[in-house]
Amino acid sequence: VQADEVDGRLLQFEGGLSVTSVVLTGASALAAKLKKPLPLTGEQAVKFANYLLSRKSVQQPKGALHLLEGIESMTGNAQFTPLTVSLASSLAVSSDSPNVQISVTDLKGNSAGDLKVSVISATHVQTDKVVASNVQLKKAGDVYQLDLMALKPAAGFYELVVSAVPAKANAKIVGNKDIKLSVKVLTKMAVNNAELKVIDSDGSTEGRTMALSYPGKEGKALSLSNKKKIQLTFSVQDTVAGSKMLVHQAFVKVANLKSAAEIVYVAEADSNKVYKFELDLGSDAAEFKASGKYSLSLILGDAVVSNPISWLVADLDLELGEAAAAGEPGPFQPKPEIKHLFREPEKRPPQLVSTVFTALCLAPFLLLLLLWIKLGANISNFSFSLSTLGFHVGLGAIFTLYFYFWLQLNMFETIRYLALIGLVTFICGNSLLAGIAKKNK
Repeated sequence: VQADEVDGRLLQFEGGLSVTSVVLTGASALAAKLKKPLPLTGEQAVKFANYLLSRKSVQQPKGALHLLEGIESMTGNAQFTPLTVSLASSLAVSSDSPNVQISVTDLKGNSAGDLKVSVISATHVQTDKVVASNVQLKKAGDVYQLDLMALKPAAGFYELVVSAVPAKANAKIVGNKDIKLSVKVLTKMAVNNAELKVIDSDGSTEGRTMALSYPGKEGKALSLSNKKKIQLTFSVQDTVAGSKMLVHQAFVKVANLKSAAEIVYVAEADSNKVYKFELDLGSDAAEFKASGKYSLSLILGDAVVSNPISWLVADLDLELGEAAAAGEPGPFQPKPEIKHLFREPEKRPPQLVSTVFTALCLAPFLLLLLLWIKLGANISNFSFSLSTLGFHVGLGAIFTLYFYFWLQLNMFETIRYLALIGLVTFICGNSLLAGIAKKNK
């Protein structure tokens, strides 16, 4: 039986957990009985262990049994004993919770014995800066502990490379070196140098500036017309590092106090890490739909910040006039009626032109009648039999049907009538021709 490798990390036999567990259990029992080692390397044992641990979420009792049997075959007196190195503490580390706790056990969660656990390196993922190397961890109960915040790391994500070496050399221990764990260091932020400025849209006056202090709110509601523009500037301070920082989420929310309708804008930062938001009530009045009382709030957040901010900055009393009513209807308002404009029929020609054209169409038939009269048409051989009358009447009916098709009938109605008339005409015409042929013999 050949094992398949997955992503360079896992080894499994075709058939999944049940087959892999049966093969590992049977091979281990056979090797113990024969007192011979398995044809298995330490690296392969680690990959089999990784596969078993990846199936910890099995739902069926049968799957759980196979999982436990497979794990049992790789612990205790097994040829190799893979270790699991994992975080026993939260992924996030902050000044309030500065310690990283690491658990080292066998696959069953039992103690792995006396170990020397150390962090080979702690690297800041964004900058690749190594903040610590070869730091031995202190044992605290059943876990090993590192005060990561004592290293004064910058906020962000870190990759820890951990090794757990037995105090006494043990060749059976595998999977205990260069284990990579991810943690993130959280910081706290504060809003500094916040200012709210109200100016004219045309820039004719300097306006007025109000200094803001988080988490306080501007004392008076600001009365603004559609000829005003408001500007909000601020910077975000990393209180741990003591420097300015950029955050992933910086929003300014304007909400109607009566309807609770919200409009959210993005605050952009410049090269000096100063955020600025500007709202022109003249050009953007259509977004608000109506005048009234609004609130202006600042929302800040980041994956490495432990104290997201939602700050009510000020209340606004907007008088937008007719500009707000000119906007497009909201998503829950009826849309304007769609009126289709069909192509207008072409102008009919004058009646004189139509009359002349009709006369020209009838001229050949009239000419035919005149020539018959002048030459003397011989109709003495015309037979008034049923087949003769039926054929000529049917032929005339077909021409009459074409005439009505031109006037009022559609194609399907014409085909239906033509099928009936054509059948009678065909039968009468066939009988007429047969009679003429018989008479000429």
